[in-house]
Amino acid sequence: MKNKALLVVDSGIPVYREYALRSLSHHYDIVILMSEAVTWQHKYIKDSLHMPLLDIPSVIKEVSAYARKHPIDGIFTYSEPYVELATTLAAALQLPHNPLETAHSCRDKQAMRQRWSQAHVPSARSCPASSLETAREAASEIGYPVVIKPRAMSASIGVVRANSPEELSRGYEIANSAGHPILTGATRGVLIEEYLDGPEFSVECVTYNSQVHIVGITRKKVGMAPYFLEMAHIVAPDELILREQEVRQLVLDAHKALEINIGVTHAEVRLTSTGPRMVELAARCAGGLIPYLVQLVTNIDMAVAGADVAIGVKPSLHSIPTCYKVGAIHFFINRNN
Repeated sequence: MKNKALLVVDSGIPVYREYALRSLSHHYDIVILMSEAVTWQHKYIKDSLHMPLLDIPSVIKEVSAYARKHPIDGIFTYSEPYVELATTLAAALQLPHNPLETAHSCRDKQAMRQRWSQAHVPSARSCPASSLETAREAASEIGYPVVIKPRAMSASIGVVRANSPEELSRGYEIANSAGHPILTGATRGVLIEEYLDGPEFSVECVTYNSQVHIVGITRKKVGMAPYFLEMAHIVAPDELILREQEVRQLVLDAHKALEINIGVTHAEVRLTSTGPRMVELAARCAGGLIPYLVQLVTNIDMAVAGADVAIGVKPSLHSIPTCYKVGAIHFFINRNN
């Protein structure tokens, strides 16, 4: 039987995403949509589309024309900057997708915080800042230490902790200069946020028909202060996690507030002295090889599960014990570069 055709928006870089593209190619005929020419991706795909991805109307027009000749069954991305584009394309082709507002809220941290606040989902206090002066006012209102971050980046890029007004000036400059070419004016800018204490976890989920399934919980090690560089990830299903049921319920509530009805998500939580609180939620597979670690210990392939729901198929989420009890990765920094 012929495989379903899956349009994958952006391939990512091989060190972090090749395992996912390889896995997807075993289940689907992959059509890759990229702004660059195909190189290492060639052996995993059936076809490719190359075009500037910043011109959204042109991308919709060209992908729609392609789909009329070569039917596409689902659209999937694991690249943070293209979450909204993938959702917009799926809507245009009448394929399964989250609401466009949901995709936007998962990219715009200010909109995300606002929706959580309205739904009484515990997270960090947050204020937008359009200048250093407004950043200082927000930090004074929230109280030091504060976290300064771009509104729409990922991988902790441009995220800095400031313990004083002096550190705030440098942190604001770093966060304000961080950005990705695909960001629009609406999602540029900086947030000043309450610093959340306590250990950090990420919760990896798959949602199908608005039912959120928690696949794994990842313990995270963050370092390189005042930055928040993710140094290590540990997936250990048998490990005891304090207040785990509260963490799980918080993540379910966060999904509901954002109206996520399909897809893979990566939720970040801090277990603070006052209880678990949401940090962020991404509408895509986690980075840092976390989905690969989850697969090693549960045999659940989160990339394939995400592709399944993208074409409207119920994903296989039954955990099967493997020979690995723990999956872990540690990143080392070469300070000479």
